Amino acid sequence: MQHVDVIMYYLRKFCKYGPDNSARVTTTDPFFISWVVQIYDAWEANGKDESLISIHHEVAQYIRGDRILANIPWVDVDHVCIPVNSSAAFHWFLVVFSIRKRCLYIYDSLNGYGVKHTNAVTSLVQKISRMIPLFLVATDYYALRKDIDWNTDLHYAGRPVGDPLVYGNRENIPQQCDNSTDCGLYTCAFAEYVCRGDRNVSMSGLNAENLRLRYGALLWEYGKMKIDTESVSEDEASNQGRRSNMRVKE
Repeated sequence: MQHVDVIMYYLRKFCKYGPDNSARVTTTDPFFISWVVQIYDAWEANGKDESLISIHHEVAQYIRGDRILANIPWVDVDHVCIPVNSSAAFHWFLVVFSIRKRCLYIYDSLNGYGVKHTNAVTSLVQKISRMIPLFLVATDYYALRKDIDWNTDLHYAGRPVGDPLVYGNRENIPQQCDNSTDCGLYTCAFAEYVCRGDRNVSMSGLNAENLRLRYGALLWEYGKMKIDTESVSEDEASNQGRRSNMRVKE
């Protein structure tokens, strides 16, 4: 999990500080899905009690731009890359929340790999689909999104604000070999495509061996940096405990 966490951190830094990047994207860390599952299960077990959807919950902290290093408030982006690990399928895949289209795109390097695999992936995506809209309401997200019109926008008009997000698989994306363990590598590569503004990943544009070397070098550089500096710059630090630009409802 650590290798995916580090690469997602680097992608957030690229999205936040890259001088030539205008893609309006951020990523979560690999722990985001655990918080989603935790609150979904509690919400479901308590009769869908929406009082559990608190502005202080960890999911709300991610949305406000807090919780993790180099995070960006979701009100300032159009796409959020969510790396997901399924313990049931022993598999990594990427979910991209397209805010303007109000949908989740699933980037799965083993798409259609049997019923058990598909069910494990779908179960987690459904929980994301249900929880994100509730936390967007709780954090008063749409009050700050003046570019989204609930009366005229195709993907919003006529929909209750807390409705689950629609979701579907990205088709014709690179697939890993059946006997490989490269799902984490592919997940990171898919996220990098999105962060660089290209959400249509070419079947011929991903070389697993080259990516393995490249990300390996990046991880080595990160480890060396931690040893050499043992510090985090103030502007990268999590906003945990600080007021973000995003308004919350008490």
